[in-house]
Amino acid sequence: MKSNRPLMIIGIIAAVVLFSGAGWFAYVHIGGIDTQPASSLQPASQPAVKNDEQASAPRTVNLQWIKLFRPTEQGIVMAEKEIPNEPLAVRLAEAIVSEFLKQFPGGTEEPRLLGVYRDRNNVLYIDISSTIRVAAGGDARKEHDLLKALVLSLTANISAVQDVRLLIDGKETGTLAGHVSISGSLRQLALGGGPAAQGPK
Repeated sequence: MKSNRPLMIIGIIAAVVLFSGAGWFAYVHIGGIDTQPASSLQPASQPAVKNDEQASAPRTVNLQWIKLFRPTEQGIVMAEKEIPNEPLAVRLAEAIVSEFLKQFPGGTEEPRLLGVYRDRNNVLYIDISSTIRVAAGGDARKEHDLLKALVLSLTANISAVQDVRLLIDGKETGTLAGHVSISGSLRQLALGGGPAAQGPK
């Protein structure tokens, strides 16, 4: 009986070693995904936060400075104003005239820009609603200064403009408010020294 005891002890030790080895093998090779190096793991998918942030971020607008002229009791004055950049001459002219008209309340209805057109000779046709007549009413000097300020606002910012013509409600007219002829070249009117009175019909 005593001779069998060492064999039993050896058997028990062997069994413990065997089970321990089996447990270690199972831990490493079956449940050991955490033991793999980080470089061998697939990267976790990132939520698409960046695209959402880019979509919600405000877009930067390309701006440009323009020279805006306006008539006053002391004469024509110039101010600089920042507006969205418009590479096309017609679109830039629309933006300039729109800013120009904001200076003249027309009673119950402010003057509105109805359209800007350009012909092959780089002549700009500016179509404005008839409520602009309210701002030009009074005397020949006031009417002349308004027209001159409009032409200067366009020619000072758009070098390609050769001339400016004015339409009222889509039609050609002899005068703006009864004093100054607008049937000819408004650029010549702006370059001239004083108002060109409407001649007798």
